[in-house]
Amino acid sequence: REIKLDNNQIKDRGAQLAAVVLTSVDLEVLDMGFNRLTIVGIKALMKSLAENRSLTTLTLSGNILDTNASKAVSYALAYNRTIRKLYVDHCSLSYAAQRHVAAGIVSNSNLSLRVMSGFPLGAIAVTLGLPAAMEKWSNEQVLKFIRLMWDKHRHETENAAGSSSTNSLARSSNSRGSSQH
Repeated sequence: REIKLDNNQIKDRGAQLAAVVLTSVDLEVLDMGFNRLTIVGIKALMKSLAENRSLTTLTLSGNILDTNASKAVSYALAYNRTIRKLYVDHCSLSYAAQRHVAAGIVSNSNLSLRVMSGFPLGAIAVTLGLPAAMEKWSNEQVLKFIRLMWDKHRHETENAAGSSSTNSLARSSNSRGSSQH
């Protein structure tokens, strides 16, 4: 359930093959670190990761993630529900690339991510409109806050929907009662 391909210079072709494996095998750990991946390999992996329901740990460390590659990572993080650990150390992430990755994380209402390394998430999250205090928080604290934020939103939405349907039933009963008089 683990594939560790770090430091094998598998490049994009290897990443494309790993992406195919992600669609057919219930992998939990995939280490693609230091393999000279480009946007081609990253896009293939991230497309599979967005829909994957088993992977819990992904290592991309040591591969250059430019702005385009970080957009692909952002897309995958926005939709994936199982990834719990993401390692993007030594990926030469620019400020814009960090913002893309952070935006993907923040926008995932079913976020499972618990550990992320590679850049301080809090400072970037603040630029996306989250509370200023997060700037000094650890990545784990920021991720926990994001998960709690979405849990609270989900709870409030469910409560509002429940009271809305209760109010609709009451109005419906009242209007039927008054039309009978």
